[in-house]
Amino acid sequence: MAFWKGGYKRDVKAWFIRLLRLKDSTHRIALGAAIGMFIAFTPTVGIQMLLVVLATWLIPGNRTAGIPMVWITNPFTAVPIYTFNYEVGRLILRSRLDYDLPAKLSAIWNGSRGLFSRIGETGDLLTTNVAWPLWFGSIVVAAVCAIVTYFAMYYLVDLYRRKHKARLARRALRDQRAARDTEKAAGIDENPF
Repeated sequence: MAFWKGGYKRDVKAWFIRLLRLKDSTHRIALGAAIGMFIAFTPTVGIQMLLVVLATWLIPGNRTAGIPMVWITNPFTAVPIYTFNYEVGRLILRSRLDYDLPAKLSAIWNGSRGLFSRIGETGDLLTTNVAWPLWFGSIVVAAVCAIVTYFAMYYLVDLYRRKHKARLARRALRDQRAARDTEKAAGIDENPF
């Protein structure tokens, strides 16, 4: 219910702060997030979290930082993401295909034939006309997003930790000064000699 009332911003911020506070090295947190981002942009919906667990087991990244990244591809974002990846793949492969993916999906969805004949037509979607550009574009986009995510997360975790360490140092200095002032007020001399 908090999502609909605008509380989602607070929830996302709290989740991000928890991500920055993970008890692991900056490199492993950034690597885990990058692995999760890479897998999020591949057309592996349904097994993405499992793939992150396996990948972070093989590559020493932080699993806790990687798993939430795959939630970028969800029922609301999957179609635009994969359509973009498909177009990137077509552009890079310079595919001169006369294959209009949105029109084909619309024809299958709005077809007047029975369910089984429509299911048979979807097999055409998995041919090389779509699969190669989709996978190639997905890998290219995923690699770019993973590299950007690695450096952004590394910077953010490092910045957060430096600020946190400076805040703790300021607090310790303030506590020392307060203790010294209390001792002076009580008439206790720190250095009697």
